[in-house]
Amino acid sequence: MTDIYTPSTSPVSSISSKPLDPTRCKAGVWGNERWTSYAQCSRKAGADGWCKQHHPDAQKKRAAAADEKYQATLRKSAMGWYGEQFMVALIKIRDGDNDPRSTAAEALVGVSYAEKAKK
Repeated sequence: MTDIYTPSTSPVSSISSKPLDPTRCKAGVWGNERWTSYAQCSRKAGADGWCKQHHPDAQKKRAAAADEKYQATLRKSAMGWYGEQFMVALIKIRDGDNDPRSTAAEALVGVSYAEKAKK
């Protein structure tokens, strides 16, 4: 995920020729100036040499949280207006509902296009 900064492996070695500072995070970061630069992260390093932002475990945790949020948003948008109501009915039918037709009919109550299709 995060590159380890070393002056010899810097993509722009002519610009980033400063030696590795062991008191700072060992992650390599890109600048956001017009002429981008690649340098060592300026944050203070922890015991293992990474700052809180660039620590691989923290990055994995943030990525998992972001993925969970994305999946929840995706599920919510996929459900649409009646999706949750239909999903509950499908789960009941899947779990062995004895009268699937009435369960489906209950789920369709109030859905205007279903009422028109019935006639």
